[in-house]
Amino acid sequence: ATPTSFEIADASGHSMGLPVHYDPRSGIAHANVPNGSWLLLVRAFGATMRFGRADFQVAGAPVSVAVSVAPMPPITIEVTRDFASASDVSQWAPGNLMLVGADDFSAESGLRWLLSREDGNETHYAIAIFQPGRFWVSTTNPPSAYVASITSGGTDLAAAPLTVTPGTQPAPIAITLRNDFGTIAGKVDLSSPGAGGGPGEQPQVWIYAIPLFATTGALPESVLQDNGQFSFVDLAPGSYRVIACDAPQEIDFHSQEGLAAWSGKGQVVTVDPNGTANAELTVIHGGGSE
Repeated sequence: ATPTSFEIADASGHSMGLPVHYDPRSGIAHANVPNGSWLLLVRAFGATMRFGRADFQVAGAPVSVAVSVAPMPPITIEVTRDFASASDVSQWAPGNLMLVGADDFSAESGLRWLLSREDGNETHYAIAIFQPGRFWVSTTNPPSAYVASITSGGTDLAAAPLTVTPGTQPAPIAITLRNDFGTIAGKVDLSSPGAGGGPGEQPQVWIYAIPLFATTGALPESVLQDNGQFSFVDLAPGSYRVIACDAPQEIDFHSQEGLAAWSGKGQVVTVDPNGTANAELTVIHGGGSE
């Protein structure tokens, strides 16, 4: 028998943690559900994932719900290494990619590695996803490389979510890795009013390089050295707004509203491939909302 899981969720897709008892012989599942509007989510695990959902309402009486499941074809991930030297090596693995739900229903997602195949400077993976929805793609860089581009069917996944639909084969996710990193070297004026710290004390300063381009990577952060200098290494080429703050910041660098909060602050620099950009900063008191 195919392993099958049943889940009761609210209208937004959040699991209610209600027990569901399934009889594989009859193909019937039973659950005690309070009055309200609910979703029944069904996942069948096998060589190919299958998924189904049914909306239903409970109003003081038992209800019967029929669910049809559709296959969730694996997503192919094609990784190309566009390196300056054929001897350069960097291994990317499915663990470097995460899907984050763009809608309430797809808030909790799961990926598992099915297979991989090497082909010259390319690696091909197949990934099974546990449920449909729209997903933002988040990546971490492998050793000695960065994600230069990530697309699916002509969609730039750094700027738009991936849509996964039951019964439909998604377009492959194409990832290009490069290793022509850039660097930002800078200095913070510790005599500026926002620097803080008493006489002879090293002030606490948090330094960020906010990407001004679409990216699936994390926000680069740096540490202030005793002499007031800092550096960012292994950066993807592009423009960054470099800021120094007297407190940790939660920076939404994926939206125009989040970027606008820091407009006019810090210093904008352009990092060239294999190049170094320089920045001189004063410490910002508070955050970008001020």
